[in-house]
Amino acid sequence: MKKLVAIVAVMCCFTGITFSQCIVASSMESAVAGIPDTQSQALGLANFQTENSFNIFFNPAQVTEWQTVYGEVWGGAANTWGGANTKLFFGNIGVFVGRPYTGNAGGFGANADLAVAVYGLNQGVAGPGNGAVTGNNAITGVVDNLTPLGIANNNIDIFYGKALSDDLSLGARLSLANNSNNLTWNYTASAAATSAGDGTVSLKRQSSDTQLGAGVLFKEMGPFQKLDVALTIAMPSVNNSYALSCIQTAATTNKLTESDELKSNNAANISLLGRGLSELNGNKLYTTVGYSMVDVSAKRTAVADNDATVAGNDVNKEVTYNDKTTGILLDAAYHTEPAKDIKAIYTVGIRTSSRVDEVAESDLVLGQAAATLTGPLKWEKLEVTNMSIPLSVAVEYQAWSKVCTRLGVQKNFMSSTQTKATNQGYVVSTNANLRDTVVAVTGYDNTLDPTAQAANVTLGLGITPSKDFEIDLALVSTIFDLDSGAGVSDLISRASIRYHF
Repeated sequence: MKKLVAIVAVMCCFTGITFSQCIVASSMESAVAGIPDTQSQALGLANFQTENSFNIFFNPAQVTEWQTVYGEVWGGAANTWGGANTKLFFGNIGVFVGRPYTGNAGGFGANADLAVAVYGLNQGVAGPGNGAVTGNNAITGVVDNLTPLGIANNNIDIFYGKALSDDLSLGARLSLANNSNNLTWNYTASAAATSAGDGTVSLKRQSSDTQLGAGVLFKEMGPFQKLDVALTIAMPSVNNSYALSCIQTAATTNKLTESDELKSNNAANISLLGRGLSELNGNKLYTTVGYSMVDVSAKRTAVADNDATVAGNDVNKEVTYNDKTTGILLDAAYHTEPAKDIKAIYTVGIRTSSRVDEVAESDLVLGQAAATLTGPLKWEKLEVTNMSIPLSVAVEYQAWSKVCTRLGVQKNFMSSTQTKATNQGYVVSTNANLRDTVVAVTGYDNTLDPTAQAANVTLGLGITPSKDFEIDLALVSTIFDLDSGAGVSDLISRASIRYHF
């Protein structure tokens, strides 16, 4: 009964309270390890740089090591979330709801550097979805907008783990996330039975991601006290569509029809992580190797029957986005206790990523006129390579018997970004009998090496009112700026309550 009361208290405390969101983990770290907990956030650490119950998010086999209830209260898009993991007779299970999403479902066809626009849709005919009527409140928002919807939170994370022996555990994770928005309107231009513009318009957008994780936890394996090996397979997707059908002229009742679709055309995204914990001079050393492959390739198809009487006015365009990024992470975190009640953690690592984004637009219209030829409209390629060497120092001090203070400082010792772009465009001929004419190839190659970068500071408090019960706060770094800035109104960026049983 005592445990049950504690669990209920934790879940009630984190419901309905929000604080501003503050995440310091890089995109590479999020890809292989997920979001850090509040303790790690206050110290400026990623999940794999310390040992706590959030290790289950990069290696689900770690669920066999913990029995925890966790509730987090923080603001922004993520709001509140939490869950629990415990041991049952058939193994260890965990269920979390509302965890902040760290995947890639929002990245399909969204590169602003490659601004390929499908032309020819929404012709100047009074009807749904074009400039003549989009200001009407009845159909506001139902326009040709295929930008992928972002996902703020996972729907659910489910864990299962089983200890096969004292030195070997296996685990699996299933995570589901989605966001959708469907709008459909019927439009009547006037009271007449049939009028130019009468018709329907719809916009449907859906982003989703299903992630499967598997992991192994070894103990006393060679030089390591613990060794984590984990694989995550993610399947982000987008399925967006726009459709319009309306009467072009009341006299002929000719129909204007348009459709535009953006659908994912990608392989599964993969991340691998290996982490070893070893003793070194009486201290702890965590060494981590990570790899990620992100694929947000997609295909966009636009079709329009704009005018039944004018040759060359129809549209049948296809845009392909081949967008892939690979990343490598190397990291070491050294945990020390230089004095009584003080813990100091030093980290150093290397992060590299390489992205290739190739976009091609083609004209698929055939047979509009006797001599019509088809050809590409635009081809662009963007290559971005990043490399950085992050350093950090984190200190935790047990200031009072039940309260500890936390401080972290992070900075890139070196960072470099190289961007190379190539563009080849085609001018659309005004003569339907002539092939589109090519424009000269252009491009640029740019390398950015920042020489002066400010350090990032993180602060926090840990409160332990009783054994196995923890309240953690992450504070904004401007709390001492009392005359202006965020420090005046927002002192807490994140807060959580955790109970171990």
